[in-house]
Amino acid sequence: MSWALGSSLKKLRDQPDQVKRFLRANVKGLRYMRENRDVALEAAMSWLKVDREMAEGIYQLSINNFTQDGTVDDATLRLLVEQQLAEFGIKIEKLSQVVDFTLLHQVLKEAR
Repeated sequence: MSWALGSSLKKLRDQPDQVKRFLRANVKGLRYMRENRDVALEAAMSWLKVDREMAEGIYQLSINNFTQDGTVDDATLRLLVEQQLAEFGIKIEKLSQVVDFTLLHQVLKEAR
């Protein structure tokens, strides 16, 4: 299972502040979810209409699939990108052709 955010080059170029606000909110959400397990469980039970046992299972699956800060290592990223692009017969030479973490790195640096 993979989870990722994507954006068009136009959005990155024309509205970087909006993208950064979105990324900042996602990073805060990841941290909050990790640091406030009980609140996350209550939210899951309410939104998903499930009991606590089910919410705990969902939480554990979710938390194990998210990194601490929203980044991913190059080897994992390459595998995920190549799997996705293979469906369309597309091959890439470098990850930088399809991935740019510049704004996320700026958000993480600002959060320190």
